[in-house]
Amino acid sequence: MSERQFNFGENWQDYSDNFATVAQLKEACEALESLVGSDNLRGSTMLDIGCGSGLHALAALRAGAERVVVTDVNPLCLEVTQKNLSRFQRELPKTDGVEIRGLDVLDAEAVVEVGTFPLVYSWGVLHHTGDMWRAIRHASQCVAEEGMFVIAIYNRHWTSPIWHVIKWLYMRSPQILRTLMVWLLAVPMFFGAWFTTGRMPWSAGRGMHFYHDLIDWVGGYPYECASIDEMTVFVEELGFELVRSTPTAGWTGCNEFVFHRNAS
Repeated sequence: MSERQFNFGENWQDYSDNFATVAQLKEACEALESLVGSDNLRGSTMLDIGCGSGLHALAALRAGAERVVVTDVNPLCLEVTQKNLSRFQRELPKTDGVEIRGLDVLDAEAVVEVGTFPLVYSWGVLHHTGDMWRAIRHASQCVAEEGMFVIAIYNRHWTSPIWHVIKWLYMRSPQILRTLMVWLLAVPMFFGAWFTTGRMPWSAGRGMHFYHDLIDWVGGYPYECASIDEMTVFVEELGFELVRSTPTAGWTGCNEFVFHRNAS
């Protein structure tokens, strides 16, 4: 990982050590079932590309997935996932169905070695790789025939270039300035999220936490984005059909997509 890339592992480690609770796991499970469908999770095998804290991989297990392969390019994210697996084992029907492994989704050979899965899930990850379209293409290759491809990608908005500059500056600033940037942006982002979504953003949804989502958002670099139409056209050309898309409740948050791979 380059020194110019945001270290998501450090942020998710702090979140997991201080804020991750059973309530958050349950919220993550509800969000995952709503997005993917409980019937599609029960008894399935899922590949999680870019696991972060591992909360949603564990949510898949809680929802009845038979096996989950958890991957990330950041070794610290894999460590955090392992700790959360131990922390929440009493809340899970099983823990022996988890495989945790490193994966750089931009590495074509490594992606082929992972194999194919009936369900591939990557929420808010592929736009941080530095080559989003190649990452999406590689991730799609892991979807088995008639399988599901569930991804979330930052929405393209007129403010997107501004955020690109902010994130670029954040990664080139000393820690004291990074902290100052986060606190200076906390108030406008709090009220901006409240205004655009209509709900108090202390609970960021999906089991997340406002403060850690804020750090993720301000520092998350590399950063790319795409409109719903851009995403739909690109992924359908890879041999998929759009099942549904859910626009972000805000301006530059993540649009969610559920695709189905067509039979060859």
